Amino acid sequence: GRLDMDSEGLLLLTDDGALTHKLTHPSHQVEKEYQVWVRGDVERALPILAAPIVDGGETLTADRVERTGPHTLTVVIHQGKNRQVRRMCAAAGLEVERLRRVREGRVLLGSLRPGSWRSLTPEEIGFTTSFTLNYESLDANQDFQDAYKLLPENDPLVATCYTVDDPCVSPPGTSI
Repeated sequence: GRLDMDSEGLLLLTDDGALTHKLTHPSHQVEKEYQVWVRGDVERALPILAAPIVDGGETLTADRVERTGPHTLTVVIHQGKNRQVRRMCAAAGLEVERLRRVREGRVLLGSLRPGSWRSLTPEEIGFTTSFTLNYESLDANQDFQDAYKLLPENDPLVATCYTVDDPCVSPPGTSI
């Protein structure tokens, strides 16, 4: 998935078009979780954010919204529409001060620092490949290690952390 210029956090990088489609298309229900720092009346905004919001002719929905602090929220979506979380917050009367994606499906940002990258673990690769076109024949109970072994050795599936201060970081030996 993409992040807008004013957002930061987890990005999954791959050259597999089918995988990209499966991770980003809302019909596949892959959750994206965001930490959101806001200004405004959070208490009043919560019920608005929990319901479908129509903005610019599009219906925007959150799968889950939780207040995690006086001015922080966790928002989980699967649609991934352009600036969705920011648009929803604006419609609820909140101004987003900072937005960070911390999870995509079962892949967590964790302690990955801005500008850093890492390869996905075998378990994370198992999650991401278990529903792609190339791996649909896998048994649902098949071990993640077996799914990992099916990947070509040169498959560059990595997680990276993007921040507004460092917008163009790529793993060594690659270019964006």
